[in-house]
Amino acid sequence: MSNVFHTNKKAFGLLEIIVVLVIVVGAAIPILRMVTGSRKETSSSVNYLRAMELADEAIEWANLAKFDEVDKLKNLSGTILEDNGTAIVPIKINTTTVDYPNWVGSEIFSNELKYSEQYSNAYFYRDIDVQPVVSSNIANNLLKKVVVTVKWSEGYKPSNLNDPSNRSRQIQLSVLVINDENLIY
Repeated sequence: MSNVFHTNKKAFGLLEIIVVLVIVVGAAIPILRMVTGSRKETSSSVNYLRAMELADEAIEWANLAKFDEVDKLKNLSGTILEDNGTAIVPIKINTTTVDYPNWVGSEIFSNELKYSEQYSNAYFYRDIDVQPVVSSNIANNLLKKVVVTVKWSEGYKPSNLNDPSNRSRQIQLSVLVINDENLIY
């Protein structure tokens, strides 16, 4: 009588299972490193983009300001965060008074605008420097150079929010502002 339960199939042995697990883990480690590295690079790129936005914002202020008031932009230098005792939160954004009747009361011109919470994790610090351009070839009080430096931290909180030297990354943009009143046509 033949054995009904007897088959020629072999089961996996312990050694074979261990070899398969080593291969799977060996393949998973590089994939895991790639995913975490990609996440870190994406975060770094987002912070770079935010720094560019902050620098560009100050450049736009310089382009829109009256020539005699460009020097006042220096007063807007500093961190965009404040420590309120319980948390570090974005500061309020300076807004202008709205005179156009259709815009009065609009939320976009609210005096309570703040930078997004997304700016908090990199501890951005913006420095605005304004210098007159002096040259024998250029008339006095014709040009000013506005240099905007934005510094930020990648992955750590600086010991002092108001000290820009505690930041590991930085970008710098500059623009020349011309005094239209001194132009001779």
